[in-house]
Amino acid sequence: VLEEILPINYYSDIIGLIADSIVIYSSVQSIFHELSEHFKDNEFGTLVNNFLNRWLIGLFTQNLNEEVLNLVWDMFLLDGNVILIQVSLILFAILENQLLSNKNTLKGVQSILSDQFRTVTSKNLLKSYFIFMNLIN
Repeated sequence: VLEEILPINYYSDIIGLIADSIVIYSSVQSIFHELSEHFKDNEFGTLVNNFLNRWLIGLFTQNLNEEVLNLVWDMFLLDGNVILIQVSLILFAILENQLLSNKNTLKGVQSILSDQFRTVTSKNLLKSYFIFMNLIN
């Protein structure tokens, strides 16, 4: 199934995965100015890229609770890998305040990027998804 939905080079030489990761991080810099500055000021850029790669490699299986993961996978199966980018940006939007509140703490940002996603609900994700889609359209 994944071979039909994801670009051919997504996992084989990871060019597709790296491209999606770059698009997501660039979008974070464009959309979330304060968060981007926080990452830059505290030199969290490499950490964030590592988490982006982990999210995309595992298609969020290691980070989201089952209810939200099922929703994301349903959306992914319907719309393809663009959903991975959109969901990543939505997750940054949902967790932006928590990420900003962790001033200068690498461990705090790591915890949010790995553990706090499990607290995101499908209702919150869908609400944020529709807001996000209205903003970009």
